[in-house]
Amino acid sequence: MVLEGAGHRVIDVCGCSQAQSLVSNGLFPDLLLIESLPAASSDVPQFHQLLSSVPVESTCLVTGIAEQGVREQASALGIRHFLMKPLTRDDLESMIEEISCPVVPAFCDAIASLPATPATRESDIPADMPAPPYVE
Repeated sequence: MVLEGAGHRVIDVCGCSQAQSLVSNGLFPDLLLIESLPAASSDVPQFHQLLSSVPVESTCLVTGIAEQGVREQASALGIRHFLMKPLTRDDLESMIEEISCPVVPAFCDAIASLPATPATRESDIPADMPAPPYVE
């Protein structure tokens, strides 16, 4: 509902095999949200196969607090985006922002090379320079 309300097209699938089929047939989503499966689920092998074949830069794994092992396995496959249950609107909106506007390393290097002067005048800052990212 949050994604559709923000104007995004959402494709909801019933399970790992259907998601795998869409990805293997050329679906390239901007954001792929995958909810982890309980360890006792019969779909665990398909889940691991799906994780190993998705575009890692646009994949976000949704896990529970106690699923550290699943997060570690996903990290080993290159997946770097994670959300914890229960999700909030802010969590999802932040993830969308992170996926769609990643911080460019050159921009961070440019910010780091600026002299640290407390008396920087506004006229010294280019008008088209984006605000530095807030990292907590």
